[in-house]
Amino acid sequence: MREEKSKGFGAALPDFYTIVQHPYSSLCSSPEMIGDQLFDSHFEMTLTKSIGLFVEAVPGTIVQLAAITRSGSNTSSTAAFSLACCLMTVAFASSNMSHDWDTGKHNRKSVPYFYGYVPDKAKGKVLMFVSFYYLSAFNLLARALTCVLLQLKGGGGDGRVRSPQ
Repeated sequence: MREEKSKGFGAALPDFYTIVQHPYSSLCSSPEMIGDQLFDSHFEMTLTKSIGLFVEAVPGTIVQLAAITRSGSNTSSTAAFSLACCLMTVAFASSNMSHDWDTGKHNRKSVPYFYGYVPDKAKGKVLMFVSFYYLSAFNLLARALTCVLLQLKGGGGDGRVRSPQ
């Protein structure tokens, strides 16, 4: 126990990475299809996550951000927390997909000039995942805010663009 404490945070990082490593990574590590599957399991998992993002999480973020901007200074902490949860969900799912596709052994072997931006060391993997996470969250926030501001400036919600007064 004392030896582990003296190693510091950097020594615990590989153990942390194996704990948070995806439980389905062994399921989706091979590109082979079983039986009469139309797609391999890795592609199916990515497809279902993408559908969830585009159908539920991203529109939910835009709707919540629109409600917050229209409420003005009357925004409750619950609404802000709900928006943060949407942003975190989308960021985690998209970061997860990018990480899975890049660290897949088959992808790195078949297209090495495209895949391989995530380092092999655990510290680099964690740093890259956290970077993906925050970039995804802020990118979604910027795009959703742009959609909301354009809607507030140009339309009244009925789809018509109003001419400037």
